[in-house]
Amino acid sequence: MLNLRNLILLSLTVLTVVLLNHITETTTESPIQVDAQLQENFDYYISGMSNTRFDAMSKPTYKLQASRVTHYPEADIAKMENPQFLYFRDEGLPWELTALTGAFSKDPVRNEDHFELFEEVVIRRPMSDGKFLVVTTASLDVFPDTKEVNTESPVTLKAGGSHLESTGMRAFLNEETIELQTAVRGFYE
Repeated sequence: MLNLRNLILLSLTVLTVVLLNHITETTTESPIQVDAQLQENFDYYISGMSNTRFDAMSKPTYKLQASRVTHYPEADIAKMENPQFLYFRDEGLPWELTALTGAFSKDPVRNEDHFELFEEVVIRRPMSDGKFLVVTTASLDVFPDTKEVNTESPVTLKAGGSHLESTGMRAFLNEETIELQTAVRGFYE
């Protein structure tokens, strides 16, 4: 017959086994699926990054800011959170490019820096009447040395009362030229 002491010990043993089983199950659950590149070890990160590039005449060419930049050495890529670019033009106010995320690498074909912007990409440029030219897209390739941006994603361009939609775009920011690629539709309000 079980006495009170043995009953308490048996209860504590069962409770311990149940708790250990629960802890083991919760810690061995499969991890949340994450981009394979993000599973690599990063070698550094920068919070509140701000970098301004100057030309040979000490004039700023662009300024890059991000809330966080994380560098992954194996792929030699840097992931950016909340990137913001200001492209300074030879004359006039700068272009502003923003997104929720981005990546930075070296383009081996063009042999220049390459920024990729993703998620809620917005390009803004002040116009002479005080309003803004606004371009929105899902992704954008940015080449800061040549001040060229392009995308194959759908694009919406708004300026004044005009509203244009296109699939794909190429823009040369210093020349203020925007080329809409295909399936261009326009509206005027």
